[in-house]
Amino acid sequence: MTKFKIAILLLILPLFTGKLSAQYTPPKVEKSNKKEIVEGVEFYLHRVQERETLYSISKVYEVAIEQIIADNPTLAEGLKKGATIYIRVKKEEITPQSPPPISDPTISDPTKSAPLAGDPPIVIHRVRWFETLASIASKYGVEPEEIISFNSLKEGKVSTRQLLKIPPKSYTPTVASIEREERETVTDTLHRERAPITERIEKALYSKGRYSTIVAKLLLPLNSSEIVSEEWQEEMSSPFIEFYQGFLTALIDLKKRFPTLRLDLEVIDSDATTIEKIIGEGRLERADIIIGPIYKEELKKVLNYTKGREVAVVSPLDPESEEFIYKSPHFFQVNTPTLLEQRGVLSKLAKSANIVVIEERMAGASHPIAIESKESLTDGGFEFKELSYTITEGRSIGQKIENLLSENSLNQVVVASENEAFVSDVLRNLNLIAANSNFKLALFGTPRWRTFESIDISHYHNMELSIALQYSVDWGSHRVNLFLEKYRSLFLSEPSPYSFQGYDIASYFLGNMWKVGRRFLESSDQYNEELLQSGFRFIRESGQVGYTNHSIRYLHYNPDYSISVESGNRGTF
Repeated sequence: MTKFKIAILLLILPLFTGKLSAQYTPPKVEKSNKKEIVEGVEFYLHRVQERETLYSISKVYEVAIEQIIADNPTLAEGLKKGATIYIRVKKEEITPQSPPPISDPTISDPTKSAPLAGDPPIVIHRVRWFETLASIASKYGVEPEEIISFNSLKEGKVSTRQLLKIPPKSYTPTVASIEREERETVTDTLHRERAPITERIEKALYSKGRYSTIVAKLLLPLNSSEIVSEEWQEEMSSPFIEFYQGFLTALIDLKKRFPTLRLDLEVIDSDATTIEKIIGEGRLERADIIIGPIYKEELKKVLNYTKGREVAVVSPLDPESEEFIYKSPHFFQVNTPTLLEQRGVLSKLAKSANIVVIEERMAGASHPIAIESKESLTDGGFEFKELSYTITEGRSIGQKIENLLSENSLNQVVVASENEAFVSDVLRNLNLIAANSNFKLALFGTPRWRTFESIDISHYHNMELSIALQYSVDWGSHRVNLFLEKYRSLFLSEPSPYSFQGYDIASYFLGNMWKVGRRFLESSDQYNEELLQSGFRFIRESGQVGYTNHSIRYLHYNPDYSISVESGNRGTF
């Protein structure tokens, strides 16, 4: 039986993570024998295999990762299985792009130092699309926070082609910049270790309910390859190993944030035994928090065992375990229910707009998404028009849709369906209407639309689709990029959504339990955090004894083919 038990001490954790990476080594990369000459440069044509990484590919071909990325712009979307990428036969330096003119007359060349009177020279750096704050700082031998302070950056983000002033190595961040950093959210990896006086004050406030050591149990089917979330349809050998790797990465960061943290963690492979046996052997005794099991039926047995005990039980992935919030105190449903996500996106509608709800006509009752959409709009005092039809009517339905639209106001169209074929038909009709008229259209859909493969993504952007969902990664975030670098160095692979989920859950629950103590279990609604992939806003609604996550992120598809992300609570009308 696979079993890991970790005492989180400063010296033990690095040894443990080293063990884990050994059992998850990417497969051997086979060098391609296919070549092609492009603009006088000879390239290998490499077809990406499952679980290969840019790191492992670069080592086999002896080409820098930066060069591979520069030669393959599509890698901005990530390394995908089955994709063919170009790799230079001979190592060559990346040719820098010619920068456009710079408005600052004191700077003549962004690649050279621009001396200012009485000050040391300042280097101007133009950000390339694959660069992060951390990589830029490393290149110039300074700290990321120094660049943040020197350029007055907000949230530690940089964008492609942005000009950054690189501070001299003698630069010291101002008091104001340090104070701003210390006001950042506690999960921010740039957050400084608190001063001793702060720790003494916190200890005095919470000492009565503090844990001397947090005893945690993590129950995962480590050898399973089953995918739990439909939003994360990726091929991987074991998504739960990747969840575990993200969890371990969070433990390293937690140790930095809380140097006094004591954690007794046991990871139990639920594939190798039964819940009854785990309970019978007393392995859940003394637990302060149990994360898992993954599946509803196993989770039910754990909740029966913890009844009457002051133990936090976290459902990390399965959306079907929502029913337990009505039965079990200290139960945390991490997945935001789909209907709450839908209510959230509808909160973005404008009462001044012409609102049209389109749903698929079904033999029995309407789809829950359609029911929830219309009930929420009615409860919010919105006026709306309705249309339901079957796919077989699709070729003749365009005129019926057009009759419901207004030429004098914005038309906000809510397509209350998760049927890919039906949604595709609606978008086809709306696209034809938009092309042949002056109607102003804005589209509202559901999170599952992101998994649709047959729909032209340009339709989403043309009609400025808005959806609300729990999971979305801001790849320009400094915190995300720090996580990526750390994860890659530990496990020599790219993190999956399961890796991000493991990191977020460990950061939130273990961090808050140590920081706040036992009262966290009764006041979790006071500890709202935005993490890497999702936010946590746990609320006990009327009739509930457990907590439901109400955090969502709004995605808006812009006409310029960019996607805007906004964090927030489940919307209210």
